[in-house]
Amino acid sequence: ARMRILSRALGQTADMVLIADRSGVVEYVNQAFCDISGFDPDEVIGKRPNVMKSGKQGEEFYRNLWQTILAGDVFHDVLINKRKDGTLYYEEKTITPLKDADGRITHFIATGRDISERMQAQERLQYLAYHDVLTRLPNRALLMERLERAATRARRRRGQLALLFLDLDRFKNINDTLGHDFGDRLLQALAQRLKSCVREEDTVARLSGDEFAILLETVDTAEAVAEVARKVLGVFGEPFEVFGRELFVTTSIGVSIFPVDGDNSRTLLKNADTAMYRAKDGGRGRWAIFDDEMRAWSVNQLRVESDLHRALARREFELHYQPKV
Repeated sequence: ARMRILSRALGQTADMVLIADRSGVVEYVNQAFCDISGFDPDEVIGKRPNVMKSGKQGEEFYRNLWQTILAGDVFHDVLINKRKDGTLYYEEKTITPLKDADGRITHFIATGRDISERMQAQERLQYLAYHDVLTRLPNRALLMERLERAATRARRRRGQLALLFLDLDRFKNINDTLGHDFGDRLLQALAQRLKSCVREEDTVARLSGDEFAILLETVDTAEAVAEVARKVLGVFGEPFEVFGRELFVTTSIGVSIFPVDGDNSRTLLKNADTAMYRAKDGGRGRWAIFDDEMRAWSVNQLRVESDLHRALARREFELHYQPKV
């Protein structure tokens, strides 16, 4: 009676159950296994379970699996398996060695459950954490990660990379006069145009409302960077059609180059931002590469701003009258 209860429990449990001998040949599968994998018992029993192997996990993964269970330890991990119809699913798998009275392994009991929905939800959250929802471009966090990795690679090979910082000119006017729907659609169209300006290995990211950045992973000369900057300005030459209306928008671009303008991601971004403001001061719709003069200008601006905060309290202003003749 106990054996019949155990047999029914094994057959009716919601988790997948597979029992294989020591060599991995399947001797038993329950109904949940068949429902989830799509295989009938006679298609699996007498064979090894690699019929479900998806190829998404390397040989090292399966080598570690077998080393664990043959040592008599329990294996627990997530497998990417393949159903009979070829679709993939995530399986939370536990494989337990079954030992006889002498402690020798005779069988392996594999239990699992389909956690595809949970994994897809995690992947979605991971995507949202590193991408801009509106344009589907990488966000600031992902850009900084890629910039740091790219700098490490460039440092190793003693090469260069470039960072372009873009700020749309008078974008607020579009939101204020036409509404945020127009602004959002314009940003989406702009994201596609920017992606067409760079190579596959480069990154176009949206940093904030109307600020974008382009990471050029490998550059040989400043002229190559200038060519990309001119190409980006060129895509703004054509009007954007939004809801049947033509919109014209320009951008100002600041450029910093690793390692001359900074040896880490934060410095490169800050200096590209500084160069962008100098380009904007020059008349908008322009680009500028960061240089030592800008560094001095930036330091002086920061000093002046800091001094101004306390200048009135310290009576450091002098009033002069100049007659107009």
